[in-house]
Amino acid sequence: MNKKMKTILKTTGFTASVLGAIGAFNKIYYLLSKKGNDNRCGEYYNSQYGKIYYKVKGNGKPLLVLHSMYPSFCMSEWDESINELSAKYKVYSIDMLGYGMSDKPKMTYTTFIYASVIKDFIENVIQKPTGLLSANNSGSVAITAAKVYSDKISKLMLVSPNGINDKMASNNDKFKRFIIELPLFGTAYYNIKTSKSAISKFIKKYGFFFKENNRNDIINKFFSSAHSEGGNARYALASFETNYMNMDINPYISDIKIPICVAWGEENKLNPISNMDKFRELLPLGRYYIFEKTKLFPHIENSIEFSNAAEDFFR
Repeated sequence: MNKKMKTILKTTGFTASVLGAIGAFNKIYYLLSKKGNDNRCGEYYNSQYGKIYYKVKGNGKPLLVLHSMYPSFCMSEWDESINELSAKYKVYSIDMLGYGMSDKPKMTYTTFIYASVIKDFIENVIQKPTGLLSANNSGSVAITAAKVYSDKISKLMLVSPNGINDKMASNNDKFKRFIIELPLFGTAYYNIKTSKSAISKFIKKYGFFFKENNRNDIINKFFSSAHSEGGNARYALASFETNYMNMDINPYISDIKIPICVAWGEENKLNPISNMDKFRELLPLGRYYIFEKTKLFPHIENSIEFSNAAEDFFR
């Protein structure tokens, strides 16, 4: 056997060992993270893109809440506010397509696809116009839905919405998206990005103003939800990381005719409160709330005051 052939065999063997190790890591990690994660007390709606997991609580006028769309996030973000809001409203909470216990199809995830899913959910599950409440970077989805499907949404409340200064996807992002979508490497990358330590680091840096609010129960819920299914969650992550979920909502805001309320955590570092001033310019007749000493989660960190503001707006 010549030297060149030996080198090829060694390289092939090494590559196979690495791929095998990555595959084993993904399988073991999924099994460990899934442990104790069969807490399905909700229902499923079969949308045109896949099943959407949702829960309903309370009675009264309908209110649909959308969670933030950072890696690992899910409907649990709204648990505390829902406890308050469900006293007066029938609150629907969903795991967005590609997140939590909802389906995770192989596709490019965009704002328009999410807006279409929201419209179909309102038509087929809620079956009447509803109030819509979104958190952080699901804001562009809520705004797009309110603009394109205006007859489905009665009022719109946005918590530090994105879309004012978002970076848009470009051709340069296609290769990165391709890499993240690869079965072995992409799944391993997803597992690293949604590990308990990664979620904890994100929450501690951006989530709460007061350190004592960096609660393990929220971290555990996000971690558990992020690994409720197999590796297909990498597709939504790929679209998120390459800006395909982003949307420029500047031309939409002034065209929306329904009442709009904007709330902001004063200390938000991911989406600074200076962007609220730009919203005021685009929407001078909107209602605005600033929650002092909160960051990404005024609806968690100051849930009672936030819920009071939401109840007053949606009544």
